Amino acid sequence: MAVSRHSLIAPEGWRYIGLLFVASIITQFFLHSWAVILWALLFFSLYFFRDPLRKSPAAPLAIVSPVHGIITQVSIKQDLYLNREANFISITMPFYTIFSVRSITEGKVMDQWQQTQDENNKTCPCFAVWIQTDELDDVVLVLRPGRWIRRITSKFITGERVGQGHRMGYILFGAVVDVFISESASIEVEKGSKVIAGTDILAQLVHN
Repeated sequence: MAVSRHSLIAPEGWRYIGLLFVASIITQFFLHSWAVILWALLFFSLYFFRDPLRKSPAAPLAIVSPVHGIITQVSIKQDLYLNREANFISITMPFYTIFSVRSITEGKVMDQWQQTQDENNKTCPCFAVWIQTDELDDVVLVLRPGRWIRRITSKFITGERVGQGHRMGYILFGAVVDVFISESASIEVEKGSKVIAGTDILAQLVHN
């Protein structure tokens, strides 16, 4: 099994943690009573930006969960990005979860989209990425951030390869994440299932 290699604390939180650490040290010397609050905020930040190591399954045809969350929909739906009918899985991330985004499969990044439209032709402030596997299966990952915090950090680069379960982004305070997979895939989850990013399998690509 491949082990993802990265810091146990999300890089997106290093700046805030560093500032809190310095402020806590300074306050400890000059304002002892206030230092307790800053130290508490520091330890909370360490928990908030946690990013534990994950092991990807030894299953090259598996589509793994891109985020921590709960499956809220499993159905067949129109994939507007590739103009096809596809298996559709929607995952909701709680606001208190781990916010890292991982690649759902190994393959090549074919294209990316920003500010696309949903099925009702309304502007959808989201980010979508199309990944094609070595077996020529097309998978689309759509990240739809929350109403208040809409910043998405992405490391996907069009034309480059990504590894299954590799850390490829970050969504502060979570999002709704949609996955479009070919109709022939075998779905491994159901509505209400809890999934862990980069570890739990959403579906298996089928090749005879």
